[in-house]
Amino acid sequence: MTAEDRIRALPCWTGGIEIAPLPGGLSNANYVVTDAAGRHVVRFGKDYPFHH
Repeated sequence: MTAEDRIRALPCWTGGIEIAPLPGGLSNANYVVTDAAGRHVVRFGKDYPFHH
């Protein structure tokens, strides 16, 4: 499952969505998602042991 697939599967969206990568982030993949309610940022990160 891709990051885009996971974003589409989130139940919080209103209507259809558009997904665009958001550059930057050292340990996260960031996306701007636009739906009928506005623009939102989605961040995906990995479970790094040093965060525990």
